[in-house]
Amino acid sequence: MDAPFGSLDLTYQEEISRALPQLTSQIVTLLSQSQSRGNVTANLQGAATRMYVLRSVTPNRNAETIAINNRAVPYVTHGEFEHTLLEEVNV
Repeated sequence: MDAPFGSLDLTYQEEISRALPQLTSQIVTLLSQSQSRGNVTANLQGAATRMYVLRSVTPNRNAETIAINNRAVPYVTHGEFEHTLLEEVNV
């Protein structure tokens, strides 16, 4: 499924995230910060055995976080060269 939450408003994002775990036994979702707003992460987390963040490392001084389990998790950090890391988040 490509970007199931991308163009939906918050109400529909939350409804889909509540329904997805009931439709299948295995789900892999890639969500941006705007796609995981509201209760989307909490709704999907009940079915999640593992969660990961794709952390972008960039020479720019920008730093950004995403909230997971009411905890700020970095997903854009400063580094010498651009690359992306896959990091597991404790759920």
